[in-house]
Amino acid sequence: IFIFSWIMNENVFAAGKVKLNKKVATVTVGDTLKLKISGTKKKIKWYSSNKKVASVSSTGIVKAKKEGNVKITAKVKKKSYSCKIKIKSKVIPITSITLDKNILSIDTGDIATLQSTVLPLNTTEDKTVEWMSEYTSIATVENGIVKGISAGTTKIIARAGKQSAECTILVNQSYGSISGNITYQNLD
Repeated sequence: IFIFSWIMNENVFAAGKVKLNKKVATVTVGDTLKLKISGTKKKIKWYSSNKKVASVSSTGIVKAKKEGNVKITAKVKKKSYSCKIKIKSKVIPITSITLDKNILSIDTGDIATLQSTVLPLNTTEDKTVEWMSEYTSIATVENGIVKGISAGTTKIIARAGKQSAECTILVNQSYGSISGNITYQNLD
């Protein structure tokens, strides 16, 4: 009985399945991923379908180099085991947005331009600036161009990503210019 049991355990070990720890993965540029083969003591050879996108070491460590898709293959004798990997670009978030003015005074009917700067310059987020006016009845804004509508105070808000900046707008009532002939009369 003891011998039979020992043979049974030996057969179970020999029938172990060779497996790759991942079949699909996503990795960010600059990061690494460890792939492992289990169920064998045989020599493993690793291959990358595109070494410019990701390389793989002799120990199964995948190094993500640039955005794209790659297939990493492990060969054990004549059998192949693969993992499809999507390499995504590193996210560089917007850290700030600034405006060239904090306070701006204009007259009704006049326009002025606000310039925005989104940092860092190499952000991978969408750098589109959304403009809005706190009170559109006082001043409006479109692409940084502010127009005075009526006398009062409002704020223009510029937003990019999760960051925002403000400029206080003081709109003064414009009385225009007076033209025409002026006649003087002596009241003596």
